[in-house]
Amino acid sequence: MKKNTSSTRPIKVPDHVIQLLKKIQNVTLQIAGGIPLTTIAARVKHADVSTTTRIYAHEIRSANEAASTYLDDLLHPMPQRNSYHRIG
Repeated sequence: MKKNTSSTRPIKVPDHVIQLLKKIQNVTLQIAGGIPLTTIAARVKHADVSTTTRIYAHEIRSANEAASTYLDDLLHPMPQRNSYHRIG
């Protein structure tokens, strides 16, 4: 019986791809952490903050939505409900 070895061979990922993925993860985590875009842009050596904004717009929208939800919850708290009901 012939053994299928095609799925067991390691895949060689080019170093530049690995570096790009690390950069994307780094920037995404900073945006999620609320780091100012000017700081992020400088750290990743973007000449202008608009470059960072354009490339990571989807992450910025997600962070803005999270901030909006947080502030809404803070300013308009939901009344707490009891987890039990009295009978009788």
